Amino acid sequence: MNWEAHGADLEPAIFAEQNADLWTYVPVGPFRDRAAAQGVLSYVAGQRNWQTLTIIPKDSQKPEGMASYMRLRPEYGSAEIGCVIFGPGLHKNPRRHGNALS
Repeated sequence: MNWEAHGADLEPAIFAEQNADLWTYVPVGPFRDRAAAQGVLSYVAGQRNWQTLTIIPKDSQKPEGMASYMRLRPEYGSAEIGCVIFGPGLHKNPRRHGNALS
């Protein structure tokens, strides 16, 4: 997660108050803004070794979501993928994928 490069675009996509419902089944959040999200996600990165990545679709080239590698266990070659958040731009939408309904 590169906060300087992606934080401003992620804020309205997943961190703003209107997106609180995206965080219902996630172990952290929801967050009222980017600063709150950055504080918590930086903490878990340092304390629990979460590696959080930004999801950037090819068509928009704008950050629209995130996912974290958690419980990294290199000795077993395993990791848990969690804290997956798809902003509204990533939600299934027939018009976005060229299958507009008439």
